[in-house]
Amino acid sequence: MKTEARTIKQKGEMVTVYEYILNHSDAGVYITDAAEKIVWVNNVILSHENCQLEQLVGRQEQEVWPDMMPSGYNRFSGLTESPAKEFLLSFFNCNGKKCDILTRSYPFYLDGKLKYICSIGHNTDYSDRQIARILDFRKKHLQEKQTFANGTSYTFDSFIGNDVKVREMIDIAKRVALKESTVLICGPTGTGKEIMAQAIHNGSLQREGRFVGVNCAAIPENLLETMVFGSVKGAFTGAVDSAGLIEEAAGGTLFLDEINSMPWTVQGKLLRVLQERKFTRVGSNREIKVNCRFISATNQAPQQLVAENILRQDLYYRLAAVTLTVPALYSRKGDLPLLLKHFLESFNNKYQMNIKDCDDRCKELLYHYSWPGNVRELEHVVEYMMNVTVEKKILSYVDLPSYFDTGVTFDGASLPRPFTGENAYAQIMADFERKLIIEALGENDYNISRTARSLQMRRENLYYRMKRLDIPSKL
Repeated sequence: MKTEARTIKQKGEMVTVYEYILNHSDAGVYITDAAEKIVWVNNVILSHENCQLEQLVGRQEQEVWPDMMPSGYNRFSGLTESPAKEFLLSFFNCNGKKCDILTRSYPFYLDGKLKYICSIGHNTDYSDRQIARILDFRKKHLQEKQTFANGTSYTFDSFIGNDVKVREMIDIAKRVALKESTVLICGPTGTGKEIMAQAIHNGSLQREGRFVGVNCAAIPENLLETMVFGSVKGAFTGAVDSAGLIEEAAGGTLFLDEINSMPWTVQGKLLRVLQERKFTRVGSNREIKVNCRFISATNQAPQQLVAENILRQDLYYRLAAVTLTVPALYSRKGDLPLLLKHFLESFNNKYQMNIKDCDDRCKELLYHYSWPGNVRELEHVVEYMMNVTVEKKILSYVDLPSYFDTGVTFDGASLPRPFTGENAYAQIMADFERKLIIEALGENDYNISRTARSLQMRRENLYYRMKRLDIPSKL
């Protein structure tokens, strides 16, 4: 008797649990018997009908919703134990509101006879509302991921690529991150130098500190010194007590992008900071200790900048305790599929699209393009294509920007051209030579001297060939 009583009690508890779950569902649930009398409904329907459970139980469905189409008879007469049937129900609720409900009905048989029918349904606009909620959550999630508390957005995982040079660079950068040495990051525009700088910061022991970045080329010369070092009231007309970027980066990292654009005088002051680990604000005599790491970047070969007196040699040695070179996209085209997939996923999330891939012709054109703007240009090209495409799943070569039609900036082997006539051989050889030189330039970061040595020719000869083949001296 005790066991039976306990079982009855447990069953009662489970019924309470089931009712609790169903009442917190966002779907309407109602159960009728074989005679179409209402046995039970959940809170969604009670709220919808503005009534109590007792007012519905025991009533025929057609009494409550006399205008429901299709009727219960037409819906339930053909039910079997096979998978549930789906119906679109149309009726007016007690408030006179027209309702369209997409419903599935599940028959429950006992001893071979139909005992109950459970119907579960949603308003037809439910899917639209759910999609809107999903997109809202996804957008919020992406925004939260994009910015960390220290002011960064990127880690080493953010740098996409499996190329040998990329993996070597990242391996070195991970080891460097754990030290406090200055780092100079070199590479053409658009290769991801700031991504690497932020990754180093987030891989360092100072990751909890702020990452403060400034593009030296974007700040007027007369403002850059004040912006970096700060100022005191009265230092110049309109000056106020203001902390500079070095102070803001205390306990973290100061990133100086395009360091080659920093004025010569400011370079001298920065050199003293790196040597003595202290500085003064503009207009002040009070020395402040430096408590940040310095990472800088340039899109030109630093040795060439030093040779042309654009970058101070002594400052260069202080900034470049470790030098990292981010390879141009042209020299690591094997990473194109990874980068393409990454940008497709990113813009699918941003624009709520579902582009799966690019067609073969599009991939061919992307692969053979010379990518003077590197990864940043690829990102812009993918975004352009996703804005103009009329396809739903696949990007086509016709979606590419118009300059892909000309072939002017391609590597020579990209677009098969009909070489005919007396000059066919010369055209083929010129295209091959152009491709060879561009590859060598990319591998040597467009340093003319290193490229000439790798090709075993004189600098003057290389310049002549580049001019004849219309190859730019710098990307």
